[in-house]
Amino acid sequence: MRSIFSNYRYDKNLVIDPDDTDAKHDSIRIREDSSDWRLGNKKKFMNLRRLDSWLVSDWQHKRRHCGLSDLSFKPVQNGLFFSLRLGGVWVAADWWLIYFEASQNTEFLRLEYLEADINTLLLPHISTTPIEIQGIPIRNSIPCRDRRHSRFLVNSIDNEVISQVNPLWHSIEQTLYNNS
Repeated sequence: MRSIFSNYRYDKNLVIDPDDTDAKHDSIRIREDSSDWRLGNKKKFMNLRRLDSWLVSDWQHKRRHCGLSDLSFKPVQNGLFFSLRLGGVWVAADWWLIYFEASQNTEFLRLEYLEADINTLLLPHISTTPIEIQGIPIRNSIPCRDRRHSRFLVNSIDNEVISQVNPLWHSIEQTLYNNS
């Protein structure tokens, strides 16, 4: 998100975390406890992607960049991610939505439709002049159903388990993607 907005004019009140800080993954509550920043009545936006793709991507990231090359894939097929933040335990992916206090007042920006969602949902809240973002290079957006990555596929049986283990994410996903 930082790289997207670094090339565009936007409201000066918009705060964008640098890529090299872990604070970019802090919850609103942690930010409010550690600074004078307050959400107040501001609109809350969250990036979201299909859960199975997020689980696979997170697992791949941890294997490649966190020194966990032997991290098992089986828990991922059961709807769990390996949380370094919580001390190295497997946790249901719904944990993130609870941590970020996702609610009916949260506006979700779908990774697979990021350009359209930013233009229609986010920009009207942060831009004082009409602008449109085009040509967003979306990283990490290869769906886990992509046959080129077949060894990381999550099958329909896995998806049933993943949905049961993560009912909050599943519900939000069903709404955002119109049950497709």
